[in-house]
Order: sequence, then structure tokens, then C-alpha cells
Amino acid sequence: MSKIVIVSDNHGDREILETIVSRHREEADAFIHCGDSEGMADDPIWQSFTVVQGNVDFAPFPIAETVEFPEGKLLVTHGHRFDVKGDLNVLANYAKEAGCTVACFGHSHVMTLERVQGVLMINPGSVRLPRGNYPYPTYAILDWQQNGQQTVTYYHRDGSPVNREG
Repeated sequence: MSKIVIVSDNHGDREILETIVSRHREEADAFIHCGDSEGMADDPIWQSFTVVQGNVDFAPFPIAETVEFPEGKLLVTHGHRFDVKGDLNVLANYAKEAGCTVACFGHSHVMTLERVQGVLMINPGSVRLPRGNYPYPTYAILDWQQNGQQTVTYYHRDGSPVNREG
């Protein structure tokens, strides 16, 4: 099983990244940042993350990255170049072409969890500036089982789980 911590859109709040890494260091197999960090490319925090460039980032991070786990491949992107605010099919197509069964993205600042064309689409929301119907900053953890089962849990900045039913 792989446990993957996914964050996005911290918009300059470096401290929350340090907090999340510290909180989950012992249990996480990987840390993913979906862009709009507004951080510097040489910041030591990126030694803990796979990071991509968001639409307000100036650091020369890649636009998209694939990460391989024993369970399969995961795509990381910010999403602004894949129309994630309009149609998730564009990103799902790109993920499938890259051989990925999971796509992690940000940009909208809205928690999103849905399967599109067989690809699990995960937006962790914004860890600093949430939008949409859920007004609290969030991040996500993907538990990916060897049998292919995928469970995503959302968390508040303080580490408490989000109740998505209410």
C-alpha cells in the first residue's frame, strides 16, 4: 500500500507545508504539491515533494510530472493548462495517455474527487485559500492498496479529518 499526501495552492504559506510534512513524515510514502506554492525552486522543502508549476509560480517547476508507485502511475499537474475549471475530460485524457490511473491537480481551490474515464481525479482543495461550498483550507491523503483499491481522505490544516457528508 502507498500513502500519498497531496497539497495544493498554499500561495506563499511555507509553514503549512513544513507542518504537513512533519505531521505525516512517518506514514507517508510520498508528498505531492499540485502548484501555486509561490515558493523558490531552491527551497529545501521541495526535497520532500514532487512539485509542479502553477499559474502564479515563477519557479521553473515542470507543468506535469508522473510518479510511479507499486500500485500504478499518478499524474501531478496544477491544471490551468488542462481546463480543470471547465471539463475534467481534458486532464483525464492526458493522464490516460501518460499511463496514469490517478490525476492530482489544483487551480480551482475546490475539493474534487471523481472518476473520469476510469481515472481517479483528486483536487485536495487549497491548503490556504479555499473556494466553493467548503470554506475551510484542506489537503488530501490517498491510500492506494495493492489490489487497486483507492481511498481518499481530506484533512483540515490542523490535521483533523473533513466530514464530507455534512
